[in-house]
Amino acid sequence: MPSAADIIRDSIAEFSRVQNWMLAIEDKGSAVYQSMYDRYSV
Repeated sequence: MPSAADIIRDSIAEFSRVQNWMLAIEDKGSAVYQSMYDRYSV
């Protein structure tokens, strides 16, 4: 079973990946961008 620190580290790494993908999307009105924005925006 992963420790709390492992879970937090993995979550931060995954969120960082998503942020990089969102920055790379040129069409901010696309369905993919909107889907990620809705899921990960605070």
